[in-house]
Amino acid sequence: MERKSYILISTKDKIIEYSIKLIKAKGYSSFSYDDIAQKLKISKAAVHHHFEKKEDLGIAVCQYLQSKIEDGSGKILKQGLHPWIFAETRINTIKSGEICPISSLQSDFDQFSPKLKKELKKTTEMEIEHFKKLVEKYAPGLTDYSQAVNSYLALKGALQYRRILGEEFYKESVMSIKKEFYDFLDKKESN
Repeated sequence: MERKSYILISTKDKIIEYSIKLIKAKGYSSFSYDDIAQKLKISKAAVHHHFEKKEDLGIAVCQYLQSKIEDGSGKILKQGLHPWIFAETRINTIKSGEICPISSLQSDFDQFSPKLKKELKKTTEMEIEHFKKLVEKYAPGLTDYSQAVNSYLALKGALQYRRILGEEFYKESVMSIKKEFYDFLDKKESN
């Protein structure tokens, strides 16, 4: 008889994961604890039990995203894969009509408390630094990583424009950015 394995996800993790879905769909400022409670079929008090203030939830979301960045880049480093895989993996978690959760949080930055601003800044820097480290590992002779970082930032911009200009525009943009990135690394490797 085959055993089924189940992964139990804590209520706290469910709240964080659903919050990320809401952030991707409509932004951090546009959802409430009531939205979370209704979807997860828990009380608002249960949400407050885990995250007393929305700021606490925002910090937890940032820390969750940081762990995903670390896990993703760690796997790619360990397997010696091309750094584009990191970028592609990150963008593939964002469906058409959604916003990158980090970019979405950045749009509300001025409204955040100093603690949440600090955590979001750490998340933002971490995302860029991990991509840069992957490029450094893949192409150790590079002295200037700005083109690689610019490619990553262009990719994040393409995600934003996809919401308005559509999937075809997005796919063409990603292919163009990818080609420029590969050409840049290939040119540097051959020098």
